[in-house]
Amino acid sequence: MAVRGANDGIWDWDLTSNEIYFSRRWKEMLGYADDELEIALSIGAISCTLTISGAFSIWADYMEGEREQFEIEYRLKRKDGNYAWIHCRGLASRAQDGGSVRLTGSHTDISQRIEALEELKAEKAEERRLLDKLQLAQDELILSEERLRISLVLPILARWTGMLIPE
Repeated sequence: MAVRGANDGIWDWDLTSNEIYFSRRWKEMLGYADDELEIALSIGAISCTLTISGAFSIWADYMEGEREQFEIEYRLKRKDGNYAWIHCRGLASRAQDGGSVRLTGSHTDISQRIEALEELKAEKAEERRLLDKLQLAQDELILSEERLRISLVLPILARWTGMLIPE
């Protein structure tokens, strides 16, 4: 019940038999029906090559005991061809000799969060651009005001002093 409430997908990888279990929700996140995705499917076939290499590096560090928990964000390809940003967490069950025999974990679809962050970055960049334009406009206004004052004051000074003003 807690797993359903979290709305996460669950995976379980038996390293001794190389069998992988994906929960119904895990498959739904990628647009597949429960019976549509083969369990023997290679993760590489649905992963984004731009982000999966980093995930495997972190996974290798975890398997070698350099990390306490496996946790990574990467993209997986959905059935419709688009990519989902996934926050993956997992833990290993280890044999008495310390070697990993099973990995179990969860996937959370964080696509909306990533999209919101990207929108926020774009909005901040636009805000910065507009503030820069506003500063330039303010600087130009100050210069224009100074030029106006000079153009108004020079004729008065010329009359008082008798100087000629070059045009």
